[in-house]
Amino acid sequence: MKKLIVLIALLTFSATMQAQSVAQIDSTLNALHDSIETASVRTSDDSYYDLMIAANQDLSKYIYTLCKAYYKDGKMLFPAIKRNGVGVVTSDDSKLRFFSWDSWTGGTMRRYGSIIQYVDKHGMHLDCISCDSTFDNGTYYDTIITLHTASAQTIYLAGCISVISSADAGISFEAYIIKNDSLIKVDLFKKGKQLATYVGYERDYVSCKDKDIHFSKDLKKIYVPTEANRDTKESYDVYVFNGKYFVFKGNK
Repeated sequence: MKKLIVLIALLTFSATMQAQSVAQIDSTLNALHDSIETASVRTSDDSYYDLMIAANQDLSKYIYTLCKAYYKDGKMLFPAIKRNGVGVVTSDDSKLRFFSWDSWTGGTMRRYGSIIQYVDKHGMHLDCISCDSTFDNGTYYDTIITLHTASAQTIYLAGCISVISSADAGISFEAYIIKNDSLIKVDLFKKGKQLATYVGYERDYVSCKDKDIHFSKDLKKIYVPTEANRDTKESYDVYVFNGKYFVFKGNK
């Protein structure tokens, strides 16, 4: 009888979650994130850091519950949303999603929390990149590009930022595949004989705020800024996709 009551409670809670509109989900995510920021300004309170950690954990728990409630028959059901507090980005095949937010546990070097949701033939999986009490520098994910190789393998290019200081940041695209119940980084970028799982650069916001990594319309070329700390000229490393790798072709 006790098990039946618990099951009914879980089903009721899941149904309640699914009844929420996108606006309600968005409002809850932002309210939970706002509570982290509120805790961060209570510097006169010796327990403010513990309050921030607790608020981050509350946000993580809500995201986990949200992901489980809005998954059915191999599909992540609720649409991608992106507002002020929590960034949510979803692949166009709805197989991969990143949640990212500022944990407010860092200073000028930002410490981001991130949760990954992905789907394979065995079901839905959730991974915490940085969402516990030991936040590292972390990355904020804001883009996913879906790519198909000549061998019909699906590769996801995740665009992200790591804030190093009040002026400098690292911008990159990381390559992932979903395989064996895991999200795995994969070698996709080739420069000479060297293979890498990502391309990127360090960015100076002051002198180079308009330069960024971008793709050709057919997604076959990637342009990665060089001389990122200078505003004297535009310069890019160009990588061209050959069906298997993005191969470095020189500067433009």
